[in-house]
Amino acid sequence: MASENRLIYSAINAFANNAFMRGAPLFGILIYLTIGNNVNEVKKNLLNILICAVAVAVSYATQVNFDVHTRPIIDTNLNIFVNDVLARKSWSRTSSFPSDTATLFFGISAIIFSRNKILGIIALTWSFIVAGLFRVAVGLHYPSDIIGGFILGFACVYYFIRWSDTVSIIDVEVGQKYIRILQAFYYLLLMEAYSLFPGFQGLINSLGKLAKYLD
Repeated sequence: MASENRLIYSAINAFANNAFMRGAPLFGILIYLTIGNNVNEVKKNLLNILICAVAVAVSYATQVNFDVHTRPIIDTNLNIFVNDVLARKSWSRTSSFPSDTATLFFGISAIIFSRNKILGIIALTWSFIVAGLFRVAVGLHYPSDIIGGFILGFACVYYFIRWSDTVSIIDVEVGQKYIRILQAFYYLLLMEAYSLFPGFQGLINSLGKLAKYLD
């Protein structure tokens, strides 16, 4: 029984923590829906992923600056089975609210949902399982972390997507002239998103250190 439980745990942990296993289906759907050369669509793609990046940045900044509660897997007061490798990992932040992974996955799901409702529901279901249930199951988050990630990731991102559809950020002629640059920037941001925007996280850390230095 113990070996079976560890096998189940290992399988869940693989989907919860392996970037390819948890992210490939979601990002595959997103890329499928956003490939094209229409300048308006390219502008929309770029703005949508930027909105998603801001949501993840807010989530990360909240974890860094507000100690809501300690991540379950490193909370010594909780008697739970944990992955030894994850438990020994050097965590850059101990607070886990809201989940930045859930924020990202629900944010990407919001983009997909705004383009295709059926694929959006599939994306939401996948995100709820791999970024929600599985990460709670392995002790990385509390359910409240996932709820916070849903509100920040899906609700806020979807609202801003709907708002952005009513405004023009870049002139069509300008956008058409630089469409390849816009597309390249979009795919570079997708690469960042795949790993939870490490560049954005580094920028937030640098700004935090600068603010402390100026104080």
